[in-house]
Amino acid sequence: SVWLVEEAGLPREWLPAALFGYGLTGVAANILSGPASGRLGVERTIAMGLSLSALGCLAMWLFPTPIWAGIGGLICMGWFWLMSMAPIQARLVRLAGERAPLALAFNSSALYVGMAIGSAVGGALYELEGVGTLPLYAACGIAAALFVFLASRLGEASVEARARGRRSARGRRERSGRRGRARLTGRRGEGEVGPAEGDAP
Repeated sequence: SVWLVEEAGLPREWLPAALFGYGLTGVAANILSGPASGRLGVERTIAMGLSLSALGCLAMWLFPTPIWAGIGGLICMGWFWLMSMAPIQARLVRLAGERAPLALAFNSSALYVGMAIGSAVGGALYELEGVGTLPLYAACGIAAALFVFLASRLGEASVEARARGRRSARGRRERSGRRGRARLTGRRGEGEVGPAEGDAP
């Protein structure tokens, strides 16, 4: 709200309407995140949301005026940031399995702790540099979150590859064992020679 008034030049009497519109944007983004996840996949939706949200922050920093450009960057940032929230929770549920409720609780706690820390850091930066560079720092923070997410995806892929390798090796051992037992059974069958025809009982 401070950025809208001081940097983008939004009249103060329009601020409640702008914040109300931002809230509606968040509602729409959450509603559409489900179809987006179904079409693109959860991981791609998260990566897209974080990437475009960071670009929205950069647009706010580079083009705060005219006012429609600043509000456009803000809507882009909020839309894609909030679109990634539901897919992040869906991914947590998939990874946590039976511990999904605990994972979601930790996720909510981390979200509010991050908001508190972000508010404190943003206030300090505002005192030091003013409001103009806040979107740039926000973009850096979102880029860091995207980096952590992509790193976790690489780690998850590595774990899945090792698990597939173990399953493949176990399957080969089982097939080899079955073939060995089959050969042994065949040899035993050949060694069991019955009485020939014409032999005395």
